[in-house]
Amino acid sequence: MFKKEEQKINTIMDSILKERSSFSDGLQKQNISSIWASVLGNAISKYTKSIKLEKNTLYVNISSAALRNELIFEKAKLIKKMNEALHHRRIDELVIR
Repeated sequence: MFKKEEQKINTIMDSILKERSSFSDGLQKQNISSIWASVLGNAISKYTKSIKLEKNTLYVNISSAALRNELIFEKAKLIKKMNEALHHRRIDELVIR
């Protein structure tokens, strides 16, 4: 007969979340511009020339110098909002150009 292997529920949940996280990381990298637009709104997203997520750093190019300076002052708040929207992914640094 087969011997059943007992596992703790947190071990099982951790493995499920890791699998789900790696799948959702790829999707979030693909959809980062739409997540950026939903978090910051259309007014700011129309000045966003490009956005790229590499490792734990989000790179954003803004066409308006005034808006760029304003966003630089709000970096910590922007990182917090983006992390809330991304759920499983963590942004540690925001580079605004």
